[in-house]
Amino acid sequence: MNNYTKEERLKDAYLMRIYQITLEDFRGMLLTQEYRCAICNKNLSEKTAIVDHNHKTGKVRAIVCHNCNRLLGEAKEDIKILQLAILYLSKF
Repeated sequence: MNNYTKEERLKDAYLMRIYQITLEDFRGMLLTQEYRCAICNKNLSEKTAIVDHNHKTGKVRAIVCHNCNRLLGEAKEDIKILQLAILYLSKF
């Protein structure tokens, strides 16, 4: 388990338990995304990054920021709701 600190060991265990990914997987995803949110492109750090996943299948999609994670959650991951929100915003 490398030379992880206690905090890193806890995060690694959490990521494995909830998302079935390791801390190294998480860090690799962040690096691949150049430490940017997969939706809004906001800069992220390990502390601000959130694992986005499909709540039905459990499959991990990408790393997102807090606001984008909330956006998806509030819309219940429903594409139709998000499309309706886009139409609404485009009217104004």
